[in-house]
Amino acid sequence: MALLEQMVQTAVNHALQHVVEQVLQTQSEKQKKENISLYAEDIHSLVSGYYNGICAKVLCPIFAVVLAGLALIGFFVDNMGASLQLFFAAMAICCIWWAVHSVRSMYVITYWSKGILIKDRKGKELTFVSRVEFGRENYRRNRLKLVSHGKTYTLLRDFHDNARDMDQMLHFFELI
Repeated sequence: MALLEQMVQTAVNHALQHVVEQVLQTQSEKQKKENISLYAEDIHSLVSGYYNGICAKVLCPIFAVVLAGLALIGFFVDNMGASLQLFFAAMAICCIWWAVHSVRSMYVITYWSKGILIKDRKGKELTFVSRVEFGRENYRRNRLKLVSHGKTYTLLRDFHDNARDMDQMLHFFELI
């Protein structure tokens, strides 16, 4: 189990480095092209949801296949009840849903004194949340909920993923 956790941690670290390098490279290229001094002030970046997203992306398909196999085996074994087959099938569907949801919740966050820029895992800009649009009421139990254009973005503080960076951001905006 420790080996699996170490492999997942290594995969997460490599993915985080790649995404942050890619985002920083595209930002610098964009700044050169537009010649805008928007990022001239002190900027910071962090990631949210990468540890959970990569774990789910790696492990959930394996669990889903095993659970679906157990549900199919139930057709050939007489003493396995139909309710157990349905349970295995429902759990396989839940694993697939959780994998998709976790991967979609992987964000790259760039913040500076004017607000927070949220990007998806591929570097596509999703939204910008101005500093005046959020406050202390948006932060509860290791989650910062930001609402922009009618959509809610939840930034997670996970000690495997981004606890130190998230704490720096919360102190930067004086939310804790």
